[in-house]
Amino acid sequence: MSLYSLSLSGLNTAQTGLEVTSHNINNSATQGYDRQVAVQQTAGARPTGSGYIGMGVEVTTIQRQYDSFLSGQLMNSQSVASQYNTQYTQLSQIDSLLATNTTSTSATLTSGIQPALTNFFSSLNAAASNPSNAANRQDMVGKTSSLVAQINLVNQQMQNQRQGINTQLGTMVTQINSNLDTINQLNQQIATAYGQAGGQPPNDLLDERDQAISDLGQLIGIQTYTQSNTSTISISLAGGQPLLSGTTEYKLTAATSSSDPSATALYYSIPGSNGSQTQIELQDSQVTGGSVGGLMAFRQQLNTIQDQLGQFAVGLAMTMNGQQEQGLDLNGKPGSNIFSLGSSNIVAGANSGSASLSMTAQSGQYTISYDGSAYSVKDPSGNAVTMTTSVNGSGQTVLNFNGFSVTVAGGDDPRATAANPDTWTMQPFGMTTPTITAAATNGQQNISYNIAYSGGAWNVTGPSGAVTATTTVNGDGTTTLAFDGFKVTAGAGAVTSGDSWTFQSSGTGSSITPAATNAATDPSLTASSTTASAPTLSANAIGNGDYKVTYNGTAYTVTDPSGNAVPNASGGSTFTPDAQGNITFHGMVVNVSGNAASGDSWQIDPDGMAQVPAISNTHNTSTAALSASYVDPNQLQSSDYSIVYEGSSYQVTRQSDGKVTDITPNAQGYLNFDGLSVSVTGTPAAGDKWELQPTRYAAGQLTSTLTNPSQLALADAAGGTANGNNGLAMAKLQTSLVLGNGTLSLNGLYAQLVNNVGVQTQQLSSSLTAQNALVTQQTSAVTAVSGVNLNEEYVNLTQYQQQYQASAKILDVASSIFDAILGVSNG
Repeated sequence: MSLYSLSLSGLNTAQTGLEVTSHNINNSATQGYDRQVAVQQTAGARPTGSGYIGMGVEVTTIQRQYDSFLSGQLMNSQSVASQYNTQYTQLSQIDSLLATNTTSTSATLTSGIQPALTNFFSSLNAAASNPSNAANRQDMVGKTSSLVAQINLVNQQMQNQRQGINTQLGTMVTQINSNLDTINQLNQQIATAYGQAGGQPPNDLLDERDQAISDLGQLIGIQTYTQSNTSTISISLAGGQPLLSGTTEYKLTAATSSSDPSATALYYSIPGSNGSQTQIELQDSQVTGGSVGGLMAFRQQLNTIQDQLGQFAVGLAMTMNGQQEQGLDLNGKPGSNIFSLGSSNIVAGANSGSASLSMTAQSGQYTISYDGSAYSVKDPSGNAVTMTTSVNGSGQTVLNFNGFSVTVAGGDDPRATAANPDTWTMQPFGMTTPTITAAATNGQQNISYNIAYSGGAWNVTGPSGAVTATTTVNGDGTTTLAFDGFKVTAGAGAVTSGDSWTFQSSGTGSSITPAATNAATDPSLTASSTTASAPTLSANAIGNGDYKVTYNGTAYTVTDPSGNAVPNASGGSTFTPDAQGNITFHGMVVNVSGNAASGDSWQIDPDGMAQVPAISNTHNTSTAALSASYVDPNQLQSSDYSIVYEGSSYQVTRQSDGKVTDITPNAQGYLNFDGLSVSVTGTPAAGDKWELQPTRYAAGQLTSTLTNPSQLALADAAGGTANGNNGLAMAKLQTSLVLGNGTLSLNGLYAQLVNNVGVQTQQLSSSLTAQNALVTQQTSAVTAVSGVNLNEEYVNLTQYQQQYQASAKILDVASSIFDAILGVSNG
């Protein structure tokens, strides 16, 4: 080995070192660049008689300073931080929106829901305290509109964020797929480069690929796998769904969710036959990490928040309307709804015709009468209603008609007659249990009985004949007769057979008059219970109170919520629209427009509130449709539901807590759960699925129907312009535990919503701060291994410069020696 060769190996090695160091210096600010080092080793030695003489130095490889474990930790931490940051940015907007003070997130909102709610009840208290004051009533109209506006606007802001999520997901999926293209191309370039360089690593391509993978991880959570034989990287989502395998990309797609047409969902691809790919929808909970994971996590929170706001809106509407219906307005009429939820209370089936129906509830009430022998009912139009009676387990009479069941508690009133019957009015079209009001004259009619003693027995005869009386001999020798709610006591002593008395009750008092022929020795009779009470009636809607209208090709048929056919005004079974397109039944006017096809049907909810249609899964094999009506605000949950038809029953999963219930439709075909009643139209197929979001959009559908101050039903049943008793009862709903199964008031439910959002926002803020600190710590750890230190590179540059100069000196020495040898030879 000559000095020339030794000098050349040193020069080449030093030059490589200088080039690598210069490359490091030039890329010291390049994102994702890992410092490179020229790895040197001895070139070996040749044997001689004097020993082994070295053959110089060589560079074995250019090695990047890279720790896969530290870099993997950093990538995962950055992905989580990206998720938290995106989620916090979105949630903090809602936190500000729900704050109890003046809202600053929107120029449109001048106050929050809480101040508007407080003002609403303050105005109601003022109106109830002075119900004849027109200004107080007018202020209540304004405060009601303001409260509704605030609830609507908060819901709209949430809707805007929901739409923003859809837009951002589409953009991010495009970026994800672009990154996959880049990584796939780099994989192939790296594999080629390894081959071209005899297995030497293409460091800059590796850095570029790592940076592309890091960028991808900040968009969505991923896992990576390195193929040892090719050094290519395969990528999957955090849940294991493949994105890149070898050179095959399984790209993501942003498209409408199969279970919710308002939401954009992510779909991933799986290999199919003949090289095809099948799209599979990802649930929001399956996507974690990165900005996309943050959007998905926030959307789950948004669903819960919007459901809770909707629960508040439904609770406000149903409880206030229910109490309003129990009072009388300024004109002495029963109260009508203050709030409405939705503009449509008719849900069409899977119809093929173009007809549409709209419904207007007539003003009026059902009238229930008892004439001393039987009950009868008239609908709000004044028409007699077909009714059946039954007896419940408690022995009480139950009246069944038009989808209502009315229970008679306390027994029939013996005072009632055909001329002076007991009467009750029932307000049917409300959001709550139908309200029944008894007439003030019930139980107050005059009645007369004949009480006779004959043959050792007492006999009582009333207006309709003999009356069953229970005779009890008391310990003091007196005798008590009990009949028709009255009690009459005969004093101790012998009673002359054949003597009699007349017992008369006026409803407020009574008198007992002995017959003129009675013996003077007879004991006196006294009434210890002088009045009989009229029974108390209570009503419930059967099922969800929905009617069904069906077109048979020539006319319309109607069935009530009990499934009974509704007759027309002439007693027939079909309805033909009049000149205005109206059909009228049970106090409702239904207008038909367009052309119906035979078999078309509609569900009608007469309570003035829209039904909530369930969302049919796009993979359902039938056209069956489900729709829900609110039945009980106290049982209502702020949750979505998944419903699956299993062939005879339905599996209902409450998504808020995962509770699964198998429900079989009742006799009317309804599914009843959690304050809801769900009706089914059409014939479902086993495996059909629906998504029910009963309160999701209720806050946006809330409207005020209080347009005239006189509509406020501030008086109770006694009436009068100075009567504010019912208004005070409405005001108590602010703090009464009427929601959440008796655990929450209206104030409490909204406060719970605000508190939940505040706690979640604070937790996210803390998590984001901690995660950013972790990213900073891990970045420092990676930089310590892979980062370019300019001071260190300057030292390396000087070292390689000196090595180069020294190697050149060897060459100079070799040349001098060679010249000297030539000189000796020439001499």
